[in-house]
Amino acid sequence: MGRGDTFRRRLASCVRSVFGGSLDEVETVSGLFEEIDLATDASLAPVSSGLLEVKLLVVLTTCNRSWPLRTVVDRLFANIVGAGRQTDIGVLIFEDAAQEDYEHVRRHVFAHFPQGCRWIRSRERIGKRGYFKTYQAALSYIERSRAERILFLQDDVEFEDDLIDRANFLFGQLKDQRGDFGPPLLLNLFSSSDDEPDGRWVKYARRQHPVLPLRQTQWFDLNGYLVERRVLELLQFRIIPISESRWEKDSNLSSGVGRQLTRRLSRSADIYQCYPPLIFHGREPSVMNPEARLARSLDNHHLRGGFPPR
Repeated sequence: MGRGDTFRRRLASCVRSVFGGSLDEVETVSGLFEEIDLATDASLAPVSSGLLEVKLLVVLTTCNRSWPLRTVVDRLFANIVGAGRQTDIGVLIFEDAAQEDYEHVRRHVFAHFPQGCRWIRSRERIGKRGYFKTYQAALSYIERSRAERILFLQDDVEFEDDLIDRANFLFGQLKDQRGDFGPPLLLNLFSSSDDEPDGRWVKYARRQHPVLPLRQTQWFDLNGYLVERRVLELLQFRIIPISESRWEKDSNLSSGVGRQLTRRLSRSADIYQCYPPLIFHGREPSVMNPEARLARSLDNHHLRGGFPPR
């Protein structure tokens, strides 16, 4: 039995114990989504258009934040055009079916980036407890693509016009130092002054890189991060479905996706965090988990422009 078969056996066992289902339920998540034709704003069911054949694929997830998303999209396009890489970078937007109307954003995207973007929408509201389904749909798309690196961003982050260049530079520096045979690499673009020094979801005392403005943490959250394809191959491009039992005792818990990915990757990938951060968060109210945001703002704007004076 090959390593891939062994992994699928173990994953199936985890799915049965955590979710009470089967791998088939993981692999049919894409049926919950439809693609929107940006030219006509009509539904294409199922997701059917050609893959974005690009080296870097940007995955944006959004829910009930049409105007913040439009701001993110504008800044992202400034990154792409500024780097002169319109043919090397593609954008994949996942919309959780929401009350807000996103048509104005889709028109805006089509006007500025007609060939390099795909818009995928859920057929029904998914929310926090189904966020793993959005991630599974994204991973299924990435698996079929040939993207070498993937940049994940959420719809409430802020960043500069050179985010992609700066992230790629740091990523390249790490790759050059480690050579071709090091563990797969993930670069968390978000950090804050109240991050846990001994790890989140895993126990690991962070280590400052001796030269680069990075620290190795072995954990990451979902605000924004850059990965090489090999990281997602470690996951077999699969998310283990998250049981409703996660929220039985505490309905304010997060989606569980960041926790799951951290725990599955912490021993097999190298996870670094930008410090100071390259993305900023906390000005938009939380849509999926407002109670948790009251307890912890996740606002890191005080680090914008570098470290504050000591």
